[in-house]
Amino acid sequence: AFFSSTSLYVLNFQHSKSAYLFILRFYIAIEYAILVIFFSILFQNRIFKIIILFSIIPFWSYCIYNFLLSEPKAFNNYPSIVEFSVFILLILFYFYEKMNIVSNIPLFQLISFWLCVGLFIYFTGNLFFLLFVFSTDNKEILKQMFLIYSGVTITKNLILAGAWFAKETVQTDANIIQLPENMKLDDDFTFTNTTNP
Repeated sequence: AFFSSTSLYVLNFQHSKSAYLFILRFYIAIEYAILVIFFSILFQNRIFKIIILFSIIPFWSYCIYNFLLSEPKAFNNYPSIVEFSVFILLILFYFYEKMNIVSNIPLFQLISFWLCVGLFIYFTGNLFFLLFVFSTDNKEILKQMFLIYSGVTITKNLILAGAWFAKETVQTDANIIQLPENMKLDDDFTFTNTTNP
């Protein structure tokens, strides 16, 4: 809300495109930091938490580097593309981590799961939109791309709003189901009968 109101003020009353683009770049850097902190809370792997928290520094460095090389009144989408790519990978790791933990709490009942689903749709939709929007000048294709972008945004908003109907329960060690290691569930299926010696 702060960045939206500030950018609207700068555009409508100051009429400064360079100030608006600076606010937009600053917003991307802050958004990255906030979402990385959010994901670091969700992850259980301690080393991965530290790695993603320290990823804020290289990303901010890249944003500053990109800002210094860019024209004051020109905006490129490279920081956004990097941001969306990183978050797609983080969400995929979140899903992978959740698949490795067998719990008696269903995954679809967690608010964090639905938040990640909504954000995954948002990041993938925006990433491909940014990659393809500058690849054509055809107005009909651009119109269809904006319709797809609007659909992705509406879907993301519906999922994020519906996520609050889920019940977030704190997962403790008592909720995690421990399977014995000698069950051989990951072995290939054999179609021949084996006899005991």
